Amino acid sequence: MDEDLFDPLNQAVASLQHSLFQPPASAAATDPDGDTRMADVDAPVNSPGNDDDDNDPDALEDLATLATLRAELAKTAVARTHLSTLTSLQEQSQETHARMLSDQAQRATLAAIEARQAKVAALERQLDEKIEYERQMAEVRKVPSRDETRRVIEAYEREINGLKEQLEARAAKADAGRKRMYRAMNAILELKEGLVEATAERVAMRKEMDGQEQERAGGKGQGGP
Repeated sequence: MDEDLFDPLNQAVASLQHSLFQPPASAAATDPDGDTRMADVDAPVNSPGNDDDDNDPDALEDLATLATLRAELAKTAVARTHLSTLTSLQEQSQETHARMLSDQAQRATLAAIEARQAKVAALERQLDEKIEYERQMAEVRKVPSRDETRRVIEAYEREINGLKEQLEARAAKADAGRKRMYRAMNAILELKEGLVEATAERVAMRKEMDGQEQERAGGKGQGGP
């Protein structure tokens, strides 16, 4: 709201103040010395029918002057009332204007604060997005490249082949051990069989020798005295 909007009101107040402090032309009287003064509105005036001067031109002029002064005073009272009202309206308008200016300043300040807060929030979102991007890129950097993956796979394959060779060597060694064990078991069985046969032969020979001895002993008994 511009201050120029108050100019008509200010001009009306100034004009009314000027008219209030200017004496009305009909209220001025000139004395024999030539001095101009306000007529005394409270001065006694001869009323018509009270004395012999009812038709005196001076008395009639005084009555007219008194009526004019009373009318001017009534206008002055009304003008003062209007002046008071206009002054009050002017003060209220100025206060309203000041409040409006203050409200506009507050709204502008609040708008600036909200804009700054929105900018800060946008920067915080950008920062969060950048942090998340850097985290994802760090995870991507941890993933090995194809060449490195191939080298790792080849190393695992070499290790697996080495383990296979060790397993095959152990299997071959175990097979050789099993073969040796089977040969030893066969040898033991053969020894057992040979021992059984030898024992059987020895038993048979023992029986045969026992039989021969019995036969000899019996022949000696028959040929005695």
